[in-house]
Amino acid sequence: MGVQTTSDKDVQSIGTGVGPRFHRNYWVEVPVSWEQAVKTMEAMKADINAYSPQAIATFEKQSGNPKDLSLGDDILVRITGPWNGPVRVTEVRDDGFSFCTLEGHLEAGSISFRISKTPRGTVCFKIESITRSRDQVVNFFYDKLRLAMLAQTEMWELFCQNFARDVLNDPEARPVVHVQTQRQDPETGLWEDVSGQLGTHGSESKVET
Repeated sequence: MGVQTTSDKDVQSIGTGVGPRFHRNYWVEVPVSWEQAVKTMEAMKADINAYSPQAIATFEKQSGNPKDLSLGDDILVRITGPWNGPVRVTEVRDDGFSFCTLEGHLEAGSISFRISKTPRGTVCFKIESITRSRDQVVNFFYDKLRLAMLAQTEMWELFCQNFARDVLNDPEARPVVHVQTQRQDPETGLWEDVSGQLGTHGSESKVET
């Protein structure tokens, strides 16, 4: 199991951000064996771009083996729009991996990619993030207008869909991708489920493109 790296001088931690914290989950369940899911996760570590929607975001290795993920590797996520997202690998395990945001990312926080077994005998692939906006400008587009949030939702929904299609070996599959978004009130500290406020991207969002 991986652990947090010690090189953190340029880490953009959640405490440096502004505005409310957001806890977001995107997940898809697939009826495959655990061995199949682990194999697909290994393929993702070797080539994360094979799962990222290229029209929205591409991952460029800045350090480390270009065909694998290791602790401390730096990656520049080139995002369609005015911001790019530098991240660092903070954890690598058989069942997934995690990133933290670096200076210059539009968000401050962390994100993880995991597979797990479910009581229904399926495998769940989940992307989970806990972040805040980098500054007031990003917060305006993310929390106030929700434009950046909706674009983010689309990106990770498609990412989940690509994982499901690959592990199922079925490019025509139409998996249901679930999305849950919780927003923490900066003043009260209370969390509110705001999934239903995101238009078509609600807690039972279905990707069928």
